[in-house]
Order: sequence, then C-alpha cells, then structure tokens
Amino acid sequence: MQYKTPQIQVNDFVTQKAHAMSFYVDGMLNDTVPFSELQIFIWDSLEEWRQVDHDSHKQSEQESVLWHLFHLLERWPESALRGNMFLRKQLLDGVMFLKHQGPMLLNCHGIRP
Repeated sequence: MQYKTPQIQVNDFVTQKAHAMSFYVDGMLNDTVPFSELQIFIWDSLEEWRQVDHDSHKQSEQESVLWHLFHLLERWPESALRGNMFLRKQLLDGVMFLKHQGPMLLNCHGIRP
C-alpha cells in the first residue's frame, strides 16, 4: 500500500507563512533574530511549498506580498536589507500588510516559485 503525502492548502500555507514571515523579518530588522534563522525559514518554507496544492487556486494579494518578501530576502544580502532604505521600507510595509495593519504594496509582483 502506498501512502500519499497529504496536500497542504494554499490558504493555510499563506496564513501560516505570513505570520512567521512577520516574526522573522521584524526580528531580523530589530536585531533579535539572526539572519541565518531567517534564511533557514525561507528554505524550509520553499521545501514545504512543494507539498501545497496550488494548481487550481488564484493567487491572493496576501500571497503576492509574501512571495515578494521571499524574493527580496533571497536576492539581497543582509547588509543591503538592513541598510538600504528602499529595501527596508519594502520589508516593513510588506510585514504591515501581512499583519493586516497596512495597505497593499504598490507595484508588488510577487509570484509563486
């Protein structure tokens, strides 16, 4: 008998990762979470994404912002994320949106991997 890996639903994944992303980004920018822990979260999340049943689901604004933040965090070194005011504002504004405390980011084109 073969066992299938249970599929994670898109909405559950986005909700869970939005909460975690907010924690890690806030912590990294406030020097309470090491950047290395944020990187581990990113890689673990991308691995988990492989188990998500996303084929028939339209991407929400929250998911777009989440992927946008993943791309920023993956593309830029820690020094740029901390020191570049534009990147830092993108991270902070994205986290505020994920926490339902701010507006949608302008020109946010976060796409699924």
